[in-house]
Amino acid sequence: MNFLRNLFGKKPTDMSSVVADEDAAFLQAEPISRKRMDLLWLDPPRLGQLQHPITQAAAHHKVATVTLGDSSNLRTHEITQEDFEWAKRVEQIVDKAFALGQCGKYRESIQQYKIALELAPGCDLFLMSIGVGYANLGQKAKGLRYLERAAQISPGNARIRDNLDKVRHM
Repeated sequence: MNFLRNLFGKKPTDMSSVVADEDAAFLQAEPISRKRMDLLWLDPPRLGQLQHPITQAAAHHKVATVTLGDSSNLRTHEITQEDFEWAKRVEQIVDKAFALGQCGKYRESIQQYKIALELAPGCDLFLMSIGVGYANLGQKAKGLRYLERAAQISPGNARIRDNLDKVRHM
């Protein structure tokens, strides 16, 4: 490892700067499309319900037109088979992250959400979930940074706003 650092002329860094750099990358990432973000907000059973119409449309070289979003802000998107398959891959990671969070394993949950963010950069749902996880670990300032970024990406999302308010008042 020192060989590589010397080769590239980098000084050894402490872990806090590595973690800060990782957080900066997640917090500054350009968000994925609204269409894909809306797909990720679907609960697994509802996402599964989309499979049949999307598969049928793909068989005819078409896209499926689907209305997504929260109840106060519905949007119509054209969803391809590729979009659906991507969402299912991400969902597998998020299911694990969610389950870990429900068991109080916040560090592990955060790590899984960060893996999901690598596939879905700037996803407001995952940023929010990481923020709540950090708050549950007692790292309020770090949690607020993630929640504020989620709110910046989706300012009208009531769930994000509610979580941000809760953490601010902890």
